[in-house]
Amino acid sequence: SHISVLCVPPDLREIVFVVQSQSHSFHVSQAEKRRADLLKQAHGFTEKPPVVLLLHTLSDNEGDWSILPLLPYLSQSFEKNSSWIVFLEEETNVKMVHLFQVLAKFHKDKVNLI
Repeated sequence: SHISVLCVPPDLREIVFVVQSQSHSFHVSQAEKRRADLLKQAHGFTEKPPVVLLLHTLSDNEGDWSILPLLPYLSQSFEKNSSWIVFLEEETNVKMVHLFQVLAKFHKDKVNLI
């Protein structure tokens, strides 16, 4: 029989999710649904949830959906306790089990663009 081994990060706080959301109410609703889904999935693995940021809450500039201005903030805020930053659109579905399998293939101490 075949046994598959799942490599789950010991602490989901090592992963920071950034949902590339917009401030329009429809997009906010979609982004909140995405955040809720990610946190619900994470709860199945650990009581320590990952950080899930909504891009529209991190900028005062209306219509600023670029991640580049956010990089210094992310580096300063999360470099000491996080290994992965995952950027996703508000309608992107993420299966935590599959994400863990992908991340397990990469060394977290090296720069990896997936």
